[in-house]
Amino acid sequence: MRVRQPRSQHEKPCLRSVIGYNAGMSDSKREIPRRRLLQLVVGSAAAAACGPPQLPRQVVAAQVGEVAPGSSKKFRYGHVLALLVHATPGRYYAVAADCTHGRCTVEFRSQQRDLFCPCHDGRFDLQGRIVGGPPVVPLQSFPVRVEEDQVIVSRPESAAG
Repeated sequence: MRVRQPRSQHEKPCLRSVIGYNAGMSDSKREIPRRRLLQLVVGSAAAAACGPPQLPRQVVAAQVGEVAPGSSKKFRYGHVLALLVHATPGRYYAVAADCTHGRCTVEFRSQQRDLFCPCHDGRFDLQGRIVGGPPVVPLQSFPVRVEEDQVIVSRPESAAG
């Protein structure tokens, strides 16, 4: 990769020139003004300092009767794709649906009573703990309660804040 040389002894090469951004463009079009570069760096640092998006305190994942015993339903919990499992009458579990190994979506298998990742045969119990396969990190699980006719999923206590 060719790095554009400074035009004068006081000019420093631009980041885009150094990393070869838009390699098909001429050197003059490939440069990014220092002010814009500083804005990008400061903005990225501020976003990183804020941490990941917070989950809502709770969400209604389903209505009672919407998910039959022995079945499941995917739902959004803030930025997380989650899975609500109605294991037995009145007993619900909720976990993050993205496998911690390969980011594929896990599925509930009612006959095996487990959560299965079809990408690499990862297996988890209904609380998200690892049962088999390559995953080494359990699925995030969420507390579930039934209030009147709603199945409500909440943030874990450790994530409250």
